[in-house]
Amino acid sequence: MMTLHDFTRFCESLEARGFTVRKAEYWGDVFGNWVIEFSSKVIRPHRLSWDGRDRWLILQNERPEHEQTDRISFEELRRMNYEDGVMAYARRQSGEWQDKWVSKVEAEQSLESALAQL
Repeated sequence: MMTLHDFTRFCESLEARGFTVRKAEYWGDVFGNWVIEFSSKVIRPHRLSWDGRDRWLILQNERPEHEQTDRISFEELRRMNYEDGVMAYARRQSGEWQDKWVSKVEAEQSLESALAQL
């Protein structure tokens, strides 16, 4: 089980290893879920997330632009009504990432294990 302390430790450890943390969000009221997007000069963007409900640690890599599954432009989003826009934006966001490694075993759920997959 991951906690806010683990989330903070992961962010600090990534930065100490030379990665740039591009985005870090913690949702304590939603099963303790969190996500950290990071990259470096030699490693393309990746996302490490904790699914608190299923207790999975997930490493994803950002898909190159030509591989993204839903290509709705921000201009198209602006022309949609609110509900359609939210749904389209969510589809667009999910199509930007692909799973690279999923750990369902607590003993393997460490930053070191995730970074070994890069």
